[in-house]
Amino acid sequence: MRATCLSESALRKTEDRLVDWFWDGISAYGATFIKTSVPRVWCDANRSCHELDERMFRPAPAGRLFERTEKVRAGFGVIPRLAAQSVPIYTHCLAVEEIDHRLSLGWFPYHAALERELRALSTQCQTEVVLLDMHSMPPLQIASRCDIVLGDFHGRACHPFIMEEARHFLEKRGYAVRCNTPYAGGYITQHYGRPEQGRHALQIEVNRACYLNMSTYELSKNAESIKRDLRDMVYVLADHMAERKCA
Repeated sequence: MRATCLSESALRKTEDRLVDWFWDGISAYGATFIKTSVPRVWCDANRSCHELDERMFRPAPAGRLFERTEKVRAGFGVIPRLAAQSVPIYTHCLAVEEIDHRLSLGWFPYHAALERELRALSTQCQTEVVLLDMHSMPPLQIASRCDIVLGDFHGRACHPFIMEEARHFLEKRGYAVRCNTPYAGGYITQHYGRPEQGRHALQIEVNRACYLNMSTYELSKNAESIKRDLRDMVYVLADHMAERKCA
């Protein structure tokens, strides 16, 4: 990140820190695990590839479709303008070539792999597919405790059964869970969630304070138990989906 004057610690506050660690080895149990190799502060795969702020680039991009969404206006497009706490990432405009460079390295390979796997699973298994989109979130500035936010795009991205099973399981394990507030699901959940076609998507946001030391951003003593609980949730969802198929 030579183009930014921000420190590594400042940039880390924007990433989904160590969420891939929760799923180490889960493919051995039949689940498919895909992760992006680039940080979201550089190229955010959970945005449309058209969610760009053209004012960030010089010369001004021409001949492109720009989606000036609420996220773009807030500074968090597919190439973010701001880091955590709305701190500017760059002190100058980026070269326009950065758009294709970052999308070709980060966005397109990830979504090609995701689409390929979803299509293959639907075809091979002849069953419904559940996509769990994993993220981390900063502690929410609200009065009540919140450990996990589940998002199904307000019921449009997955069958209500999946949301309720996940919420019920996590609450039984002692977590304070909110649904769709303040995170209802980003591009991945909205784009790939097609419950009428047997393709379900559920976004999971885990409070970083639950599993990280917020001073060092390394795993805390609670991380192992949260890892166990999230993996157990996946197994329970898989079992219940199998039961529904056989019913």
